[in-house]
Amino acid sequence: MKKSSQAFVSLLGPSWLHSNVHVRSLCPFRPSLKFSRVVPRRQSRLVSVRCSGSSPASGVPEEVIEEWVRQTPKLASFPSCDVVISSAWHIPGVLADFWGTVLYLRGERNQGREAASVFAVAQCAKLTDETTLWERILSYLYSCADICDDFGVAITMSPIRDERAPCPSVLLQARSNKAQSTEDDDDWDDWGSEDSLLAKYGLSGETSLAEVQMSTETQSDEAVVEKTLQWVQAMIVDFGICPFTSSSAHRAGVPVGDVRYAVSRARDSESLLHEYWSEVSKVINTDERSLSTTLLITPDFAPLSSEMFDFFSS
Repeated sequence: MKKSSQAFVSLLGPSWLHSNVHVRSLCPFRPSLKFSRVVPRRQSRLVSVRCSGSSPASGVPEEVIEEWVRQTPKLASFPSCDVVISSAWHIPGVLADFWGTVLYLRGERNQGREAASVFAVAQCAKLTDETTLWERILSYLYSCADICDDFGVAITMSPIRDERAPCPSVLLQARSNKAQSTEDDDDWDDWGSEDSLLAKYGLSGETSLAEVQMSTETQSDEAVVEKTLQWVQAMIVDFGICPFTSSSAHRAGVPVGDVRYAVSRARDSESLLHEYWSEVSKVINTDERSLSTTLLITPDFAPLSSEMFDFFSS
């Protein structure tokens, strides 16, 4: 069954715990998800498979990309540089792989290691054939730095503008956690204590930060989903707010398909961006009669700030 032109993934933030639900939906991307892999420049073996599926016959071969990196002095000069080849052939899959690579580099940084990765888009024809669209994707990624903890500061992105490049590529670099000082963050002193953190969000000292976190952590994923289901049934279905919903919170779309309720325990923007685009990919890759809509519920993300959640989702 061919997918329709819209893929819907909504975000439900932590404020639903206080009867204030934030819903966002987007993504007019069509193709289905394939797989992506991380290939070390000096080894010919698979390091990690980020998604499942079969690779299309078209696209840039991995060997060509690896050879281009070896022949590029600025890239080959790094003491440790992985070649991350995304073979996702649609934009949401590429973005999921990009943020997965950012998380990998953050893990290296947290281990006290400096690392670099060449992120190459090998299979997405939309990006390899349309330069303007790739530039728009880069602009989007740069804008994400405003909401991220490490990306844009400890982890930097540099587009590779090389006429010999076989496909759209960027260089991601993560400096060692040991090399970063508090001087790198202009607001570091504002986050030095629990009281200052609560004050930053307009909360009194009577509210414990641990108590706010426990309000979501103590609830199981099943309880979170059940509470969301009750809200969707009461607000979206019974009131008929969305014309594409059926008589049940479990079915929606045209044609009608299942609704997936996914719970993310991500606490930072990078992790949530990875999970979000992965969910978009799942919707696109699944027959619409089996999965038409996903609600990604984020009870642990920005629990003290609905403004932060609005900023992230917009």
